[in-house]
Amino acid sequence: MEKYLTIKLNEEYFALSLKDIREIIPYSVPSPVPNMPPYIAGLIHLRGFFLPLVDLKKIFGIQERQGVKKKIVVISFFKRVIGMDVDEAEDIISVEKNEIIPTPNLITSINSNFFLGGFYLNGKIILIIDLKRVFTDVNLIKEISKRKPA
Repeated sequence: MEKYLTIKLNEEYFALSLKDIREIIPYSVPSPVPNMPPYIAGLIHLRGFFLPLVDLKKIFGIQERQGVKKKIVVISFFKRVIGMDVDEAEDIISVEKNEIIPTPNLITSINSNFFLGGFYLNGKIILIIDLKRVFTDVNLIKEISKRKPA
């Protein structure tokens, strides 16, 4: 059985492995950094450290909506601490491996390789984000590795 945090980006639901998550914090406006890729919204200050804030909507090609209250999911990944902005961090759920369904090749306009699979919960399809694949495909780890770790 795996544990996941369900998140929401606009009206779409996704899940992140609880193993990667350190904490969820209130949204703070990031400070822009010159010459960063468009999916890095900037830096936020968290207890004496600067964290890069990744905009998952830009990576996934999801339109930004005005007036949405956000949260930041702080993850540890590849020995780095990274923030990801989400519209909502909903629930922590447990999913049996046999409940996870492979994602079809053309599910949405989002690259289906970004997902480990999906599951059905309370009438919603929830896709499990493969952070390793996402961050590798957009060269995020390479970009962050140019800077000192948090």
